[in-house]
Amino acid sequence: MKPTNETKESSAKFTCFRNRELNMTNFKNPQDFFGSYIGYYDGRNAKLVIGDVKADSPWPMFHLTFTDLDRNEVYVGTHQHRGNQGHVLTDIKLNKKGGGGAVNWSRLHLHTWDIAHLSGVSLWNGIEFGMYFKRF
Repeated sequence: MKPTNETKESSAKFTCFRNRELNMTNFKNPQDFFGSYIGYYDGRNAKLVIGDVKADSPWPMFHLTFTDLDRNEVYVGTHQHRGNQGHVLTDIKLNKKGGGGAVNWSRLHLHTWDIAHLSGVSLWNGIEFGMYFKRF
């Protein structure tokens, strides 16, 4: 059975093949990143919280808290968004809480059709690893 789509302004509802109705919201601006997400970081369970840093700047500033739930490790940092594509954050570095490490993300994409989803790429020793999160 094929999914059917019905669009209303920036929100959409569709009934998928399991006859489940979902509400989706389309990307409007970088502030759409704000929220709490649960997902997978290279296959491990992870949580990501993205908040606002009140800064005197024309560019959005994000505070990120990333938790690798399987390793019980927490990484924090800020990122100022200056890109032309508002739904993609690039070159993010988060430091391990308490020191002793960092994670580097080359890209974090907020899905433009449904902003409840994030995908990204992490770099370790020059090798790329995937990640995926869903807003909760």
